Amino acid sequence: MVGGARCDPSSSCARVGEGLQAWRVEFGSPYAHAMRSELGAAIDRRLAGLLIIRLQRARPLLKLVPASWIVLIVAPRARRLRRSLSPVAVAVAVAVSTCALIVLIALGI
Repeated sequence: MVGGARCDPSSSCARVGEGLQAWRVEFGSPYAHAMRSELGAAIDRRLAGLLIIRLQRARPLLKLVPASWIVLIVAPRARRLRRSLSPVAVAVAVAVSTCALIVLIALGI
């Protein structure tokens, strides 16, 4: 709509944003599901690695046990830890961005 008038389908204003629909991903699509599960798996692996390092420092005898054996025990705990930390991470991100916005407004930028 330009100046309150409607666009007819043959005009150029009817095609505005047409290309954006080509790469839009629906939340229920297999691609979105795969990306979400891969990201969660990568975070779980990293958290499991950190938990293993912490356990080995706390109990030096665990350094004799292969890490691949410990991962089997630590993996469910890492998954629960990720699920419990996700809302906290979102809350921290919102708080930091809000503070940054307030500072920017106060500075007049």
